[in-house]
Amino acid sequence: MKNCTTIFYNISERDSGRYYFRIETSGRLKHTYSSSSVDIRVRDSPISPSITLYKEDQGKVEDQNEVVEGTSVSLICSAPAPPCLLKPTTFTWNFLPEERRQEQKRNTSFSSSQLNFNSTHLHHGVNFTCTATYQLQNKTKSAQRSFTLHVLDAPRNTTVSASPSASVLLGSSVSLSCSSDANPAVLNYTWYRENGEQIGTGNHLTINITDSTQSGFYYCRAQNQRGDQNSSVYLDVQYGPRNTSISVSPSASVLLGSSVSLNCSSDANPAVLNYTWYRENRRQIGTGKHLTISMTDSTQSGLYYCRAQNQRGDQNSSVYLDVQYAPRNTSVSASPSASVLLGSSVSLSCSSDANPAVLNYTWYRENRRQIGTGKHLTISMTDSTQSGLYYCRAQNQRGDQNSSVYLDVQYAPRNTSVSASPSASVLLGSSVSLSCSSDANPAVLNYTWYRENVQIGTGKHLTINTTDSTQSGLYYCRAQNQLGDQNSSVYLDVQYAPRVSPSSSCNSTQDLIMCSCEAHGNPSPKLEWHLSVQNSLTTREEIVNSTTLRSFISIRPSFTDMLTLQCVASNNLGIDTQLFYFKKVANHSAKGVDISSVLIGAAVGILVMMMLCGIFLCVRRVSPSQSGQGDTAGLVLNDRAIRQEEDGESVYANKQVSSESLHYSTVVFPNRDGSEIKGISSLTTEYATVHHGSKQQNKGGITETEAKERDIEHLKQSDGAEVLYAQVKPHKSEEKV
Repeated sequence: MKNCTTIFYNISERDSGRYYFRIETSGRLKHTYSSSSVDIRVRDSPISPSITLYKEDQGKVEDQNEVVEGTSVSLICSAPAPPCLLKPTTFTWNFLPEERRQEQKRNTSFSSSQLNFNSTHLHHGVNFTCTATYQLQNKTKSAQRSFTLHVLDAPRNTTVSASPSASVLLGSSVSLSCSSDANPAVLNYTWYRENGEQIGTGNHLTINITDSTQSGFYYCRAQNQRGDQNSSVYLDVQYGPRNTSISVSPSASVLLGSSVSLNCSSDANPAVLNYTWYRENRRQIGTGKHLTISMTDSTQSGLYYCRAQNQRGDQNSSVYLDVQYAPRNTSVSASPSASVLLGSSVSLSCSSDANPAVLNYTWYRENRRQIGTGKHLTISMTDSTQSGLYYCRAQNQRGDQNSSVYLDVQYAPRNTSVSASPSASVLLGSSVSLSCSSDANPAVLNYTWYRENVQIGTGKHLTINTTDSTQSGLYYCRAQNQLGDQNSSVYLDVQYAPRVSPSSSCNSTQDLIMCSCEAHGNPSPKLEWHLSVQNSLTTREEIVNSTTLRSFISIRPSFTDMLTLQCVASNNLGIDTQLFYFKKVANHSAKGVDISSVLIGAAVGILVMMMLCGIFLCVRRVSPSQSGQGDTAGLVLNDRAIRQEEDGESVYANKQVSSESLHYSTVVFPNRDGSEIKGISSLTTEYATVHHGSKQQNKGGITETEAKERDIEHLKQSDGAEVLYAQVKPHKSEEKV
């Protein structure tokens, strides 16, 4: 058998054509097999391989290049296997999935390569290119075929974008866009919130941000026939600090001396960047979310501000810190003044610095007796005892404090009185101290002393030396202060022993002797008449004034020889007397007077006087304390002595022993030529002179005995035929006999 294989070397495109097998022999046998031919098409480039898609368990996919994601697929790349090739055709793939399996198959007619993998979305739209490489005699040529795989899958790579940003300023709007890879394409886009609430559809959603609660996740669900997929975006609704607040621990009411912690919080997005603390004057006092303050002064009360600040803005909040303390600086004021006029009213006002404000004002006196409540108290001043301290107690929840004011109830002098020491009854010649006292507020400014509207002194005390009985009377003290004055008086009773007035005298007619005796003394004296013989008489008294008494006596003479009439003035301080002597004398012619009668009458008078002086001296030795004047010597007379010595009759019984100097006199009737007593009508007022004196006067002259003898001698010259009457006048003790 003959091998009829024909080999074309260096074939070219011109070698293309139909080739018939022809047999020719050396003979005449020649035959062309025209029914069987071979068409040779010589190309410049090799024949491209073909790619066929196979699905697992489904076989060849004829119509479309679609597979479902996850399906096991096979791509078979096949190419003719020309017999002229020196080597088999080789196949290569441009894309080899991670899980791939490649198999090469060859036979005489074709060669193939099978690529096995599980389809994923990553294979969707991928061009699988199979390159067939032919080895020629002196070179290689390649041909390739591409196959685009369509992987059907649910949406994937779903994303949501926000424009302009997912950080949205409160009050603005934001646009959300949803995109997803899906095959077939996404059929529906649906929008949801976190709570599952559907808020829109479509791949675009515009939201107006009106509330910070709109912050959160926004979901987009992309859905096609193969499934769905969600994607989300977090919308961050941003805003400046808001709802900024300050909390205080333990309390915004802070006790002075303690401390307080302030905490500032704010709702802000983004979160607060800075917290800054200020006082009302905008002075910065701290930073940070927390601030601790030590309360050392009540001026720390006030508003405290916290400023919360972030990138979107700032906001302030404040808290009032109330620094509390017990009442302090409590004071009481008086209106119109704390010096209150008696009978008026005063308003007291109490004020206190306290926080919380004073809850109770309570008023007290010094004895802690409550007298009122309230901030104001009105007092009617009806009594000077209302002077004193008035207390106000201010009280709040933190404590109390007292304050006081001294109310000085003022009044003009009152209860003014004058006291006399040792007594208002003053012995003449002694001194008395007058003291004036008065209840006054303010205290008495001036004490002024008056007598009968004549100022006699000033000062609280006045000493008066009583040198004259006329100093008796009312003495006034005027007590004066700024509000007025008041007078008080005392009656000074200047007391002295009785003094018989020189005006005491006697007048007589032929049938009647009339005598008057006037005496001055304080206490008012008593007047008594003492007669040496019993006669018919009448008396009467006349009160001249409180210190002067006048007594009158009328006597019808019935005595035979001599009549002694004594006027006795007495009070508790002493006694004073006045003696009158009467003697009957014989009638003489007008030419002369009987000298012997006069001398006898004088002698009798002297004798009586000496007897009285003796009695007076005895009484003074027994009762020296009854003497009215210690420097006066004389006789002390009493009723008993007078009756014993003279056997006379007392007109008024005086049982009180009193003392006073008794004046004794020598009655001398001068015998002049031509002197005669012609009768009552011819008598002169003074026809005899009475010289009187005390014992002290005899020191420089004759003795008592000599005087007595002289007087008796004179009396012997009187014949005693008729009544002798005389006016007796006392003279001062300085006169000599």
